[in-house]
Amino acid sequence: MLVGLEEVMAIDKSLLQISDLPLGWFARRERKGGQWHKAISDGCDNP
Repeated sequence: MLVGLEEVMAIDKSLLQISDLPLGWFARRERKGGQWHKAISDGCDNP
């Protein structure tokens, strides 16, 4: 499945808060509307 960025942003505008993540970083949150937590990846496939 392919989804355009515009479509994703229409669903959840809070993604703008993590749009500046540097290469090698990830962000996660417990639920939609929750606070984003950013961290650097350890290089594994799963953050």
